[in-house]
Parts: sequence; C-alpha cells; structure tokens
Amino acid sequence: MATFSRPFQGATRSRRVAGSVAALFLAVGGLLPLSAGIVQAHELAASFSCSDANPSVPVLSVDMADFSTGVTNSIMITIDGSVVLPTTTFTTDYSNTFPGGGPTAAHTAVVTVLAGDDPTGSLGYSRTFNLSVAACQEATPTPPTTAPSTAPSTAPSSSPSGGVQAATSRPRPTVPATGTVDQAPPSSPNSSIGFLLILFAVVVLVVGFAPLPNKRRPANPSVRRRRR
Repeated sequence: MATFSRPFQGATRSRRVAGSVAALFLAVGGLLPLSAGIVQAHELAASFSCSDANPSVPVLSVDMADFSTGVTNSIMITIDGSVVLPTTTFTTDYSNTFPGGGPTAAHTAVVTVLAGDDPTGSLGYSRTFNLSVAACQEATPTPPTTAPSTAPSTAPSSSPSGGVQAATSRPRPTVPATGTVDQAPPSSPNSSIGFLLILFAVVVLVVGFAPLPNKRRPANPSVRRRRR
C-alpha cells in the first residue's frame, strides 16, 4: 500500500498547482478589461442655463474629465455664432464657465470636444453639444403713447399766413411816395395876377360908391353983409 500512496499524492499536488495557476490567469484576464475601462472612462458635461448666483444672467458651464493621456484632446466653444473659445488643447481635464449674453434674449451655444483616442466619435468620447437657453429676464415693456384727449379747438388753416406776399413768396413792390401826394399844387403866375386884378377892382368899386363927406363952405361975409 505504501508503494502506491506516494505516486497518488504527487499527482494530487500537481493537479492542485495546475488549478491554482489557471485560476490566477483567469483572475488577471478578468481584471485587465476592468482596469482598461477605468482608465478610459471619459466624462463629458456641458450646460447652458441661468446662473444660480444671479438668475438674470445666462451662463455656459463646461466640464471635461478623465480623458486619456498621451493623445491630443481639444475643445472649441461658440455662443450665438461667435467664437468665445477657439480650439484649445488639454491633457486630461478642462473646466470653465462663459457668460451667455444679454439677460432679456434667448441664446444658443455649440461645444465641440475631440478626444485623441476617439477621432471618429464612435466611442462617445468626441461629441458636439448643441445647447440653448431662454431669456433669463423679461424685457421692460415700453409704455404706449396716448393720443390727446381733446381735439384742437380750431382746425389749422390750409392757406399760408402772411397775406398775398407770403402766399406768392414774392415781395409786393412798394410805390415810392412823391412830393405831389402830400403837398398842394403850386399856384401858377397867371392865377396870381388874376386874383390881384379882381381885388383891385373890388377896391375901386368900394371907393367909387362910397359917399363923399359934405363940406360947407363958409359964407362970404360981404354977401351976408349986403343981404342985411
């Protein structure tokens, strides 16, 4: 019996060693894919919303983490069609925030991420985010203009003011004043002579028809004495 027990024990030990080695290889083979998955676990996050600190301000937030080293990773960002971040390379992580624009209008953003280990985007490491945000603050309405409550008392005249001169836009000529308007006409020499003749004739008539005074002559003393 002793001669048969030793070979049996050696065979059993060799089987145990072989089983342990196979289990070790299986364990290592199963851990390799898990470790590779942990190394390549890319995290991509991007959001466009009103800020928590100031709700009236739109903010774009970008957070890229756990990208593979040894390759070139890049990111580019535009807001409302304008480039706010040109193509920028990073190694494993990139995180930043950008102001989204005016608070009273809606905005759009495009975030393009290119992972060096996924140039075609088949693995999901390279992505393009098309984001948008509504207006974070309502615009202040403009007060409407009100028409006057009462109509004007008189309708405006369609005829131009200022008389004939304003209507024709041509000044009316002014007739210059002459000396004959304000002065009496001068007397002619003939009329003066005729007036003097008439005056002389009137004086002659007055003098001719005037009664002459009676002057008694003194009586001759010799005659009187004779009569006596």
